[in-house]
Amino acid sequence: MAASGEGLSVGSPSTSLPRLPAIYDTYLCKELLSRWTIPPEAESPDSYQARLRILQASSGYFLELDRMRAVERLQLATGKVFMQQKQWGNALRVMRPLWESLSWRRAGWWHLVEEVDWALRECARMACDRETLIAVEWELLSKTLRARSDMVYDFSRCLEGLAHSEKRSSTVVQAGKVISCLSASFAFVSKQGIVGEEMLSQVLISSRAHNSSTPITVKQVKIQFEGKMKSITIQHEPEASPKETVEGEPVYLYRLNLRQAAAETKESKPSRPCFLSPSVYFGQCDLTFTPGITKALMFKVVPRDSGDVEAVSVSFILQEKDFDFEVVVADAELLRQEFLWIKSNAGPLKKKIGSESSNLFKIVPKPPKMRIEFPSIKTSYFTNEQVAMDVHISNREAEDADVVVEVALLGNNKIFPDLSWSSEGPLLDTTAQDITDEGPNHYNGKLSSVSVGKLLTTETRKSKVSMQVGAESAEYVLKVRVLYRLLSDPETLIEKTAEIDLVVISPFEANYSFIPKINHDPWPSYFNMGEDIDDGPGYTQKGKTVANGLCQTWALTAQIGSFGTEAIVIEGVSLQLLHEPDDVSCRIFSDPAAVQGEAVIKPHDIKKRKFDLELQKYSLEDGKATALDLQLEIKWRREGPHALSTTTYLTIPEILIPFGEPRVLAAARKEQGKTGIIHLEYIIENPSMYVLEFNLTMETSEEFAFSGIKTTSLQLIPLSRHTVRYNLLPLVTGTWISPQFRIVDLHFNKTLKIHATEDIKSDGCCQSTARAENQSSPYAPSNAHGDSSSRAIANPAPEIFSPRASSHAPATPQQTRSRQNIGIGEQFNLPIRAHVWRSKRQWTRLDLHRQREEFFDTRVTGRSEIWATLKVVVGLLAQGEIQDAQGILDASAITVPTGDLMNGAYDEMGNFYQMPEYVISDPVNTIQGSEQNTGKGENDSDVSDEDEIKQRREEKGKAVLKAGDLIKVKARLSDRGGPDIVISMGKEQNVRILVRRIQEEVNIMGKGKIKIAYLGKILRDGETLYAQGWREGHVVNALVFQ
Repeated sequence: MAASGEGLSVGSPSTSLPRLPAIYDTYLCKELLSRWTIPPEAESPDSYQARLRILQASSGYFLELDRMRAVERLQLATGKVFMQQKQWGNALRVMRPLWESLSWRRAGWWHLVEEVDWALRECARMACDRETLIAVEWELLSKTLRARSDMVYDFSRCLEGLAHSEKRSSTVVQAGKVISCLSASFAFVSKQGIVGEEMLSQVLISSRAHNSSTPITVKQVKIQFEGKMKSITIQHEPEASPKETVEGEPVYLYRLNLRQAAAETKESKPSRPCFLSPSVYFGQCDLTFTPGITKALMFKVVPRDSGDVEAVSVSFILQEKDFDFEVVVADAELLRQEFLWIKSNAGPLKKKIGSESSNLFKIVPKPPKMRIEFPSIKTSYFTNEQVAMDVHISNREAEDADVVVEVALLGNNKIFPDLSWSSEGPLLDTTAQDITDEGPNHYNGKLSSVSVGKLLTTETRKSKVSMQVGAESAEYVLKVRVLYRLLSDPETLIEKTAEIDLVVISPFEANYSFIPKINHDPWPSYFNMGEDIDDGPGYTQKGKTVANGLCQTWALTAQIGSFGTEAIVIEGVSLQLLHEPDDVSCRIFSDPAAVQGEAVIKPHDIKKRKFDLELQKYSLEDGKATALDLQLEIKWRREGPHALSTTTYLTIPEILIPFGEPRVLAAARKEQGKTGIIHLEYIIENPSMYVLEFNLTMETSEEFAFSGIKTTSLQLIPLSRHTVRYNLLPLVTGTWISPQFRIVDLHFNKTLKIHATEDIKSDGCCQSTARAENQSSPYAPSNAHGDSSSRAIANPAPEIFSPRASSHAPATPQQTRSRQNIGIGEQFNLPIRAHVWRSKRQWTRLDLHRQREEFFDTRVTGRSEIWATLKVVVGLLAQGEIQDAQGILDASAITVPTGDLMNGAYDEMGNFYQMPEYVISDPVNTIQGSEQNTGKGENDSDVSDEDEIKQRREEKGKAVLKAGDLIKVKARLSDRGGPDIVISMGKEQNVRILVRRIQEEVNIMGKGKIKIAYLGKILRDGETLYAQGWREGHVVNALVFQ
């Protein structure tokens, strides 16, 4: 409708248009955007081309505006133009897509649908399009559309009048997209069922054809399901009669007996865990539908698998003389059934279905009555163990069953042990394979499937699952699944599953100590080497290479601990050499004093086993270190008469044995009698081909007197050893004494480490014992007999520990006395504990932090990595993390004899590390920072603290420097003749940094002062070198003042 001007109609000349009023009501109408005028040539013979151009342009215009109904009307007009010109092919190409997607059908504009149907029918018949003609004839059969009196409604004759075709036509249409004269709906009588029990269903088919139409005969009705159920096929059988009819209504009820298709029948025996596929069922019924008739088909289906089932489509298949036709009803709304026809005493009645979908059904598993038991399961299993687990399967069903058992071992491991199944009854079939579980854990594993066969009711089949566990700890899940079918219902598969966790752990853990022993065999003489031994790496005697090098003896002690939950019987322990070294002959001997035979080790108990290793080089000139790869072989079994023996291997960390370096061995023994004298020996070995010179010093002590050399020099010729002996007389009782024996290699200026042999311990102390009451000594303290600690010594034989080699300068008497007066227990590495103390001065936390940083930054003695470790330990102790601090000390081989860092600590080389109290912990009377910083905000205090710490680090030369700011300063010291030293520092760092660096370089920290002079002038400490006229490359003088 136009807003103004003249209105035009398609197909008429513009001159014949009547005049329209200039103004009229435009309510709910938009103004005309443009005007299409019929050209003058519209009345010519080729006027249809002009019409087509106008119609196509208009269709494109309305398509851009998404006005689809206007587009459809223009397409219909276009098709009619082609039909007027007898261009049936072009007309069909326009009309068929329009008919398939017609929105008028969805809107219920039936008179417009009729117009399109009759036009398309004429086009299809004139163009001989059989498929289109069949489809449109089916829609015209529906009484939804008006019937024509001149039309014969016989669907079987819809192709009459067309030329005969050898190819049989086949057409498929979908209900909902076309108007179907046959409707179908499906409903499950109930909403839930159980596997193996009958499931009652109903499909309702109605004919909505014109009353004048001939009956329609359906060849097959197919019902498709989604889920674990395949289709149901109902075939046409004219002889089938309805069971019941509804009085006064054309409704017929049929009860169908469905049978399983012969081609899909499965055997009753469950061969393997190949679950039975859903079956295909079929039945028979009279499928001839006269107009207005309704047939309700009732049938029962037995589901075989659990899960959700949904009826997704009902198809009608018609087979006429010249063509095949199928109508698919797949729309959920069309399939939904509002009521059920049910049987009652008064005849068939309607039963309304709830609002929920009628074509959904839930199948739950049939409750299994099989029982799976594991009577002999253990809380944990051990590596390398042959595991055998009893599995009992009991049939609690009311009848016999055919049984298949699946045993799966699952886990996240890469390698799985093989499973074996043994049973007291016969096994029909056994298979094994690798599997991958698709569950949330994504397990891998081994699967073993066993066909057990027939299991009688109330029968229990006892079986055993065995596997050889690997050498690594692991966690597995043992899954046993029983799949069975009752003999009365061989098509229903029932499942019973049981799972247990299997934890595989190592039965043993071991700690090892490896210490040298004194080998008393004589060494070859350096002066008679050519006479005593042959040249070369060894000589052959009776076909075997004989070693002729130096020989060493070592003792290995293994402390074996059990971490199981039950006692284990150890049958034997042996030490094995994994790889024979090429340069060393190795012989292993068990300690004859060790416990022989079987031993029972309880959970968390420890057993010791000792072994001796005799190592001898094949060549005397070979001084290279040798690496040993050893393992401990433990043969054990569980307690019980039928327990199997198992062997476990524990790998020992690689051991490096030095042969070419000098070493010192310490040994001690207690003199028989009541004198209390301890005989202490130091064996100094020189296995090299050079003459070595040593300085030997024995420190005096207030706790014992000794006879022997106090200090001397010793030269050892190649391939020789020397023994230094001391006799110690303890002057104290019931405490530990620590002889300080120092051996320095003069050539390398290195202090040798003293190795303790197996008869003593290596913490630098010897234990004295109480004297007899009638024995006196001029060196004994006056309260020797009254010391309470002397009475606590139960073992009359003292426990002797090797002297500790010290790399420090000889201690002053005060230092020696303070260390030796420390009273400790039986062990010289006590657990670490927090140090608690009270200070006489007032400390703030900032002062303590500064002092600690300065202390650790200025350490020049000892090993830097030990100081760094102690700094971490101090921090952990401040946070209360005592266990973590102890773990770090143990990992770094740092011992604290008293458990208190205040009394010092030792590294594995014997170096002593002592720290002041304010470094170890905060005193209990520490002043909080707020008391010292009154008037400052919390943030201001933090900032000032950080600035002061940063300035302090710069003064100590610890600031971070860039590579371009680094300079080298050559300094000449006044207290020595040379050489000059070169110091690296930053350009912007002051002279005080240079002084500190020189003190650290020449090791005179705290022993004197240094002033820097340049060009005859003493430089100021607070300014830089450049600010005071120094030039790069010039030498400065370092004046040392003691």
